[in-house]
Amino acid sequence: RTYGKNKIIHNYFQNQNLIRNYSHCYIFSIGYTNDEKLNQQIDHESIIYEDILKVPLIDTYYYLPHKVMATFYILNNLNKKFDYLLKMDDDILIKTKQLIPAIYKDHQDRQFISYVNAKPLITRDKKNKYYSIYEKHKDTYHFPYPEKSAYIVRRDIISNITSRFISKQIFPFEDVTIGYILKDLNIEIKNYQQMQICLEMGYNQCDYPYVIMIHRFLKNREKYINFYKDDYS
Repeated sequence: RTYGKNKIIHNYFQNQNLIRNYSHCYIFSIGYTNDEKLNQQIDHESIIYEDILKVPLIDTYYYLPHKVMATFYILNNLNKKFDYLLKMDDDILIKTKQLIPAIYKDHQDRQFISYVNAKPLITRDKKNKYYSIYEKHKDTYHFPYPEKSAYIVRRDIISNITSRFISKQIFPFEDVTIGYILKDLNIEIKNYQQMQICLEMGYNQCDYPYVIMIHRFLKNREKYINFYKDDYS
């Protein structure tokens, strides 16, 4: 985390206009670190921007499923009305002006909306961060799971998902874990092609997808956000 990156992201979200007939808001779900100075910086940002949800756990990659499920649980138990929850990573840009109307127009029957990894191979390479021990997971493939960088959950299934997670913690990977939970709940993950990530390597390369991965480098990140601003504001 760097303050410069966060500032760009905050400005990007705060400058988005509400789409006619739809309302939406953004929050950052952030855990804690072992760095007290960084924790204080997060507290400071929370006061300034008022859009940070602080989740009471240590924020590490392999603890990400716990952070996501805790976030879902907290939001679902707030006394706030909402229909959908869009989860996205902080290096992703979403074309909300296009995506939100499309969901309400054509996909309200879907409980879970994402681009789907239909036949993901279980990784046995110990050097790979997705490595899984054979003794624990003897199958060749995982169940289909969503692309974790951005997916949409209808509110009426959030409680079932978080409850099942508590009793069925399988993998330290967010996307794989959700795939197994949805399988247990008999919730079909229908593939939504336009939520496949487009890796932005140059302007005008991501016209079709709603989900764009933008650079972590501050200058490039700001450039791409400004270029696509008409799609999200």
